[in-house]
Amino acid sequence: MTAQISIVLPTLNAAEHLPATADALLPGLSAGLVRELIVCDGGSTDATPRVADALGAEWHDCAPHLPQQFAAGAAAAKAEWILLLRSDARPDPRWPDAVGAHMATHPDRAARFRLAGGALAAALNLRAALGRPDPRHGLLVRRNQLDDAGGAQQAWAALRRQLRHRMEVLPVPLRLDAQPSSN
Repeated sequence: MTAQISIVLPTLNAAEHLPATADALLPGLSAGLVRELIVCDGGSTDATPRVADALGAEWHDCAPHLPQQFAAGAAAAKAEWILLLRSDARPDPRWPDAVGAHMATHPDRAARFRLAGGALAAALNLRAALGRPDPRHGLLVRRNQLDDAGGAQQAWAALRRQLRHRMEVLPVPLRLDAQPSSN
């Protein structure tokens, strides 16, 4: 695989979560899939800047609002595909194979993860199946899809409206630190 993905992590006081998230993303780096890690911070007052620097992430200061953070990350991204994840996201170790297969077989479609965990994950997965995915699912999107949706700042809402039932579900789970697990 060639390095086709820029990973964008919106953060705000995420120093506690970033190292584990970076560890969960390492299989993508090892597979040669990840080109860069971009941290778009909304004004952290903890050690988030130092942790991001230690991880080798590209740093961007932005407003503490997901659309602005996503827009800043997308503008800085150099890869053809952008993966937006929360700073506490833990994709399954098999995520590079699932993402690589998706990009090869569905180059014109966005994708999201299936959340793993308890009742909240189940409710959010049901909602997504009904055409209303949540940013907690993550978003894998091709750059031209962002442009077609009106730019990165509008991307999540616009893509959700445009793609509703056409957004693919990656066959690997995503767990969030802030989400209690019943498994």
